Amino acid sequence: MEEPEQGTTPQHMRDQEAYVAWKRKNSIARITLLSCMQDDLMCEFEEYETAKGMWEALKEKFGATSATKLRRLNQKFNDFKKRPNQSMRQHLRVMSNMIRELKNAGQIVSDEQQIQAVLRSLPESWDHMRVQMTHNVNVKTFEDISRHLELEDERLEAAKPFNEANVASSISGLKRKRGNKGNKAPYQTGLKKQNKFAKRGKRGGKKDKTNVKCYNCGLLGHFARECTEAKKVSLNSTCKYAYVSSCVMLAESHPLWIVDSGATDHVARDREAFVEYRRIPKGSRWLYVGNNSKVAVLGIGTCQLHMRGGRTLILHDVLNAPEIRRDLVSVLALLKLGFGLNFHDMCLNITLGSVFFGSGYACDGFIVLDCTTNITSSNDDRCFSYITSSTNVDMNVWHSRLGHIAYVLNLVPSKSVTSTPYELWKGRKPDLIHLRLWGSAAFVRDTSHPHGKLGPRGKKCIFIRYSEHSKGYVLIGEHSDGSVTEIESRDVTFLENDFPRRGEIDKEFHLQEMEDPTNVAPTNQSVEVGESSHELTQLSGRETLVSDPHTEETQEFEVRRSSRGNIPRRRFEIEGEAFMVAMHDDLEPRTVYEALSCPNSDEWNDAIGEELESMKVNQVWDLVDLPPERRAIGNKWIFKIKRKADGSIDRYKAHLVAKGYTQQEGIDYEETFSPVVRFAVIRLILALVAGLDLELHQMDVKTVFLNGELEEEIYMEQPVGFVVEGQERKVCKLKRSIYGLKQSSRQWYFRFHRAITSYDFTMIDEDHCVYVKSTGQSFVIVSLYVDDILLAGNDMEFLMTIKKWLSSHFEMKDMGEADYVLGIKIYRDRSRKLLALSQESYIRTILERFKMLDSNPIETPTAKGESLNLDMCPKTPNEKREMEKVPYSSAVGSLMFAI
Repeated sequence: MEEPEQGTTPQHMRDQEAYVAWKRKNSIARITLLSCMQDDLMCEFEEYETAKGMWEALKEKFGATSATKLRRLNQKFNDFKKRPNQSMRQHLRVMSNMIRELKNAGQIVSDEQQIQAVLRSLPESWDHMRVQMTHNVNVKTFEDISRHLELEDERLEAAKPFNEANVASSISGLKRKRGNKGNKAPYQTGLKKQNKFAKRGKRGGKKDKTNVKCYNCGLLGHFARECTEAKKVSLNSTCKYAYVSSCVMLAESHPLWIVDSGATDHVARDREAFVEYRRIPKGSRWLYVGNNSKVAVLGIGTCQLHMRGGRTLILHDVLNAPEIRRDLVSVLALLKLGFGLNFHDMCLNITLGSVFFGSGYACDGFIVLDCTTNITSSNDDRCFSYITSSTNVDMNVWHSRLGHIAYVLNLVPSKSVTSTPYELWKGRKPDLIHLRLWGSAAFVRDTSHPHGKLGPRGKKCIFIRYSEHSKGYVLIGEHSDGSVTEIESRDVTFLENDFPRRGEIDKEFHLQEMEDPTNVAPTNQSVEVGESSHELTQLSGRETLVSDPHTEETQEFEVRRSSRGNIPRRRFEIEGEAFMVAMHDDLEPRTVYEALSCPNSDEWNDAIGEELESMKVNQVWDLVDLPPERRAIGNKWIFKIKRKADGSIDRYKAHLVAKGYTQQEGIDYEETFSPVVRFAVIRLILALVAGLDLELHQMDVKTVFLNGELEEEIYMEQPVGFVVEGQERKVCKLKRSIYGLKQSSRQWYFRFHRAITSYDFTMIDEDHCVYVKSTGQSFVIVSLYVDDILLAGNDMEFLMTIKKWLSSHFEMKDMGEADYVLGIKIYRDRSRKLLALSQESYIRTILERFKMLDSNPIETPTAKGESLNLDMCPKTPNEKREMEKVPYSSAVGSLMFAI
């Protein structure tokens, strides 16, 4: 636009204003274009005075769709190949960019052309996928083939540990042949070996193996006995196993589920393994196996695998193929469902998101899921035949085998009833902690000490059954003359991987029948407990560990006694209350490793999983590289047991807490504030509730601090014990506040304040954590104490509306009517308009903490405002020493919390 002529007429004035506006817009457009250019381009195009001229020059330089450029793009697209070190996702992303460039240049690439180009780009190792995609009618677009190829790439990545293990086993299996003189070069599979020396007659040269064909791998140049490839095993092999599963369930009733990276579907042999089952016409579906044969599929259904730790893995579309020798879990099918599978050192960890789901272990060269199925005890005869063939004990103790099987079957679910036979008879769930493998080796404690003080204290025996008279085990021991003695004992150490035969037990076995004099329940390890063990086991509260003294008198044994006199043992008195505290399994762990190894590990594992899942749902952080000159703050796990008013456990809570004390003011945070309503205000609200007969309800905010959004840029180390494999050097860039950050409480309060004031609540000036809303004759008072919300109102319907609104804006837990708030028990008599508060549990805790439980209570407390003076201070040395035991500041702070 050219500059208009100067003048005073209205037209001249309008032209002048339009020119000024155009000039301003032109400058903005030029600056915008120049700011998007590199330095060399900026120098080339900054000479253009108008944005239009600059844009035309850019189009002429970079927007040309010449035939030469189009041919170059087409040739690059058609000849593109996947690089060996490039993942399939990266490869497909590059091809997608090339398709976009062709479209921008005016070349329309059809879906079929895109699919053909992708198939041409695959290497030879992907020929199987090239054939599958060519004949797959459902692959119609670039996105379809990309999805299939990415899933196959994930399957191949998951199968790498298996391939590495097979290569390692093949290499370790190479052995030199005896009788060979001199050194031989290693065999090279598939290559013709060149003789270094010429033949000299029949004796002087080696046999020419150029045309020799291997019967194992089919290649030339070596015999099958010299082949380094894995030996082929027929599916009809009749190999047997000399042990049963370590979970005490027999192989037929609880089969092993093999994790197979090559299987496309889950496969189960036994019809009983299915919880849902649908038959299919015979011959309508086949399953192809590794030896190029096929087996018939009889049905499709759903199986439930109960993983160790309490989680259940549900497998859908499982094929029922009885001819398959192993039950298979498809890695590809699990990956499609979003599971993560991590193979390391022949072990498997299964995760769902960031939550640990289950594991697998190595067994006979396979990875086996650590789980049990829903198969019930309907195959009792097969159980006996399997346990007979899988152990080394002679058949002359067949009755013990049957007794062991009957004992175990009474503890597992049955088809005829909804629970276990044991539960129907006893009225309680069975405890399986004492179960052991039948026929396994075990060491029995020998009290006769025939070999002196330093001699062995245990004798090797074979476990055959459980005692019918006591909570012990019955074992057989072998004498030097070959005779066998049955021994009943409680003090037994089992070796459940050792299954000895007769004659291999113990050649130096010189024991008579004996009974262990201790009264300890069966455990995995040998423990010595004296006569007071009855009292201790009864205090433990576990019924399976309590010994009944009357059961010992039902059968008498000839016990071999030592000729030496008994020396009384020194015994220690254990206070019952202290022992009960020590025996509690609900102590709060201090570290994540302690939590996952304590008796309540399942509950703590669920709590950790819930916390990590909340972090994932709320998108708390992103994994990034730590910028230079920045420091990542640490974190730790805090474990708390929420209790009810009577002291019983309500729930287990695990919080990932940032180490906020390492934050630097001005860098990691600016201000701090904690939304805590004053106790004086709480007492006032409770007084209004009692006097006006108001409704009083309570709500709890789940993962409260995750609701606050951070204003500062904060980096944190990955959660302790849950570092992402392969990304150990990355850190978490926090997008939301979490526990432990100095500004977390403040950010949560701002979020809550904005939300509740937008719903026409009014904040009370006297306490910024109290809000009031009224509509007509109805009103509600809301008080906030970090994550605890107390609601009081005169209209239940209006109160429920407020609770519903809060639940829609925050993840809440409705606690119903308030009866236990901030450690205070609320007793209420609405007919008399009375409300009482009790902190008995808290006061008892602080009295116990400061060792004042024996103090005498009085009716009148200390007057408010009474000041301490010098006369109240300790005078004598004894009083001063006693005073030093009390942490004064801590005691005063604890008393101030008691209202």
